[in-house]
Amino acid sequence: ALRRGKPVTADEAAEATRLYHKGNEMFREGDVKGAEERFRLAVDKDPSHVFAWANLGNSLRANGKLEDAARAFHTAFTLNPSRARSAYNLATTLQSLSRHID
Repeated sequence: ALRRGKPVTADEAAEATRLYHKGNEMFREGDVKGAEERFRLAVDKDPSHVFAWANLGNSLRANGKLEDAARAFHTAFTLNPSRARSAYNLATTLQSLSRHID
C-alpha cells in the first residue's frame, strides 16, 4: 500500500489496525464521533485498510454525513470490489442521498 506516494511501513499498518479496532470499540459504545475520528486516522496511516474505510463510512452515515459516507464506501469498494457489503453500503447510501436531493 502507498501513503502519499510512499509505501506504508509495517509500523504504520499496525497503527492503522490498532486505530481501526479502537474505532470499532468506540462505535459499539455509542461514541460515533470518536469512532469516526479513529477511522479517519486509520485510513490516513494506511489508505489500503478496506475495513477502516468501510467503518469510516458507517460512522459518517450514522453522523448524517451521507456524501462523505458515500465517498468512504466507494473507496472501500474500489479497494476490494468483491466485498459485497461495501457495494451494498455504497448503494444504500447513494439511494438515501437521492431521497435528500428530491
